[in-house]
Amino acid sequence: MKKVHLLLFAAILFFASCGNESENKVTHLPYQVEKDGRWGLIDWEGNPLIEEEFKHQPSVVIDGMFCVKNSDDKYEIYTAEKKPKQVGEEYLYVGQFSNGLAPVVEKDNRINYINKEGKSVFELTKYKDDPIVKAWPFYNGIALVETASGKGGAINIKGEFVVPPIYKGISYAGDNILWIQDEKDKVGYI
Repeated sequence: MKKVHLLLFAAILFFASCGNESENKVTHLPYQVEKDGRWGLIDWEGNPLIEEEFKHQPSVVIDGMFCVKNSDDKYEIYTAEKKPKQVGEEYLYVGQFSNGLAPVVEKDNRINYINKEGKSVFELTKYKDDPIVKAWPFYNGIALVETASGKGGAINIKGEFVVPPIYKGISYAGDNILWIQDEKDKVGYI
């Protein structure tokens, strides 16, 4: 009998409820087989999509894609189908797909957003002279970014800054609203 381990249920509910009906919708969850510890993916009704395929736990499936660590401790990205196809290369870090794009960190520590074919759509390097060191998945067409100096901003799906990374704090506050905090700890919404 397969024992299903649903991990980070609160995070899954967050992703399932974010955005509109099609954006960030979780369609499959990881499960682990009790006897040998291998992992697969099931849908919300418990029907397996992929059975006992992976040694490491895969991510949830969002936007038809998921990732899983390989034996070299790097992430690989796959299509969510009975015979999954790997897209792209090996990555140090991978964010979830949304709006057809996912943030990835490559071996040389560059942050790229790739499409579902694994091709780089744009690279984030720096804002002015401040290197971009973190990037999040898209939500309603906007992705948050952070610089080495800890300043937050946001980009659109073309990689253009729609909010320059000049804020001490930035986060999503609701549909198309961002919460910001400046250096003097004043807060506002944009």
